[in-house]
Amino acid sequence: MAPTEVRVPAAEAGAGRTNSRSALLRAAVEVFTERGYEAATVADIAERAGVTTGALYAHFGGKLDLLLQSLGFKSVEEFARDSLAGVTDPQEEAAILGRGLAKAPSGEAILLLDVIVTARRDRQLADRTRRLLTVKIDELAAAVRRAADGGFITPVLSPTDLARLVTVISLGKLVMAAIDEPLPSDDAFVELVEALAFPSAEVGRRDHSSGGSLAEVAYRAAKLGEARAGFEAAVRAGSRSGLSLRRLAEASGVSHERIRRILRQP
Repeated sequence: MAPTEVRVPAAEAGAGRTNSRSALLRAAVEVFTERGYEAATVADIAERAGVTTGALYAHFGGKLDLLLQSLGFKSVEEFARDSLAGVTDPQEEAAILGRGLAKAPSGEAILLLDVIVTARRDRQLADRTRRLLTVKIDELAAAVRRAADGGFITPVLSPTDLARLVTVISLGKLVMAAIDEPLPSDDAFVELVEALAFPSAEVGRRDHSSGGSLAEVAYRAAKLGEARAGFEAAVRAGSRSGLSLRRLAEASGVSHERIRRILRQP
């Protein structure tokens, strides 16, 4: 009598593959954290996950692939979509982004330090790590650019510079966490985000429904006010140093009457 063939439903088989992959990623994080990337082996990770090395290679290209995939995290676009959905208040936006930047690094993220150290001796790892960081920086820069175009932020740096600065801060957080040093307060990160991305936040709310960028208008108005105050202070200082009304007017390109009004002000 022929043995009865048992078929595993496709959905169950797919769930099994997903579970094995998740178990391998969890095991990889644990083993890499305990032993370091170079000392850890594929056999160690497979054993910890309760699978064979053959099953491991069915999901991943090897130890390096496991390491890089275990470092995966939410894309910038996912973070922005989930965190800022429906938010229109600049102070609230700054607080959300600031808290995200202040969040303590996870164990998986701290593994990146091990990757960086090992990459100094492993050209293949260095190339793949560089590509990984480049992709993340490009994603963040694109998100910043879209947010600025939509009037949600008015960054004081170019999108690429801002993305690289955030990356540098994130890597610095990893170092601090790895040596158990406390991070700056959440308020410090919120203030930093406000200064970098919301320089006009104190001017007031922005109307995103208008289709324009009131943030840009408010920011430029604030800067114009600062420039006017600086100009008037310079005129008064020039007058006190003995410069004539005519010379002050010629140098500034305004009328004599404008200079007189400035000098009459208390």
